[in-house]
Amino acid sequence: MKRGYTYDWFPFFRSKWLWGSTRHELEPAERSVFVDLLCLAGNDDGLIQANPETPYPHTQLAAMFCVPPEVLESTLKKCLDPKIGKLQEVRPGIYYVVNWDAYSLSTSRKKAAIPKAAKETPPKIDLDRARWLWTGIEPADYKTWNAAYPACDIPVELSKMIAWIQANPTKGHKSNWRKFITNWLSRSQDKGGTVRTRNFNSPAVGTDDWARQREAKEKARKP
Repeated sequence: MKRGYTYDWFPFFRSKWLWGSTRHELEPAERSVFVDLLCLAGNDDGLIQANPETPYPHTQLAAMFCVPPEVLESTLKKCLDPKIGKLQEVRPGIYYVVNWDAYSLSTSRKKAAIPKAAKETPPKIDLDRARWLWTGIEPADYKTWNAAYPACDIPVELSKMIAWIQANPTKGHKSNWRKFITNWLSRSQDKGGTVRTRNFNSPAVGTDDWARQREAKEKARKP
């Protein structure tokens, strides 16, 4: 028995569920309890337990599965029957799903089973020209841009981009706005960042430091 792993999901094979032995061994209500037991076992790699020393009270399991206590008891009794052999009582009140490896997949196989389209991808950024607002920009984008372009005031730069597009309508049509934004921020960063003022004469924190650092690097590169 493997221990110490948590699975968020397990494969559910339609053909085995429709034509496998479970359909003949358990009544409809008992089959639903068995699937609930599989889900609960996924929290502890095949074990059904509150913790390694404590079993779930049967009243708690029945309430968790929303079934009468007698349905839970009949399911456990059948599944523990050696002739059916779906569960094994490893300690009093603590059960293990027999052949758990057949119900679970390794992490690598689970990753391979997820379609590429379902994997996490950044949301598409677009420009709403009716309201002149950016859409699709997430808080994570601001976090990434602030870290990558510390001399840039991201909201100000985004507003400057809109102003530029309004002034250049023939150039303001992009198929990849995310790339347009990062290219703009990169150029702004290289030029010293966003110039902000306090009381019209005090530079924003970080802007003057970045300009001095850039000037020092340029002097260091000169022979």
